[in-house]
Amino acid sequence: MKIVVELVERSAPEIVIEKLVCVALPRLVNLEELTAALYNQRPSYEYSFSTGLRNEIIHRLGLLNVWNPLCPGAESYVQ
Repeated sequence: MKIVVELVERSAPEIVIEKLVCVALPRLVNLEELTAALYNQRPSYEYSFSTGLRNEIIHRLGLLNVWNPLCPGAESYVQ
């Protein structure tokens, strides 16, 4: 997720971030961090994804791949 943070801070195009998350998902160790970023559960000083990017990532990966059972109310963020 550190490379995603770098890309967000450098204002990389959303398509680049989206493709990186899709390719890196099988290699992620801390899925809670991805879920927190997707559903804007990070403190305001940390990164989070825009609504359009979040919806596109969920569309490409599928809701069950990014849904966290420890955060059951998060599916209400999907639009």
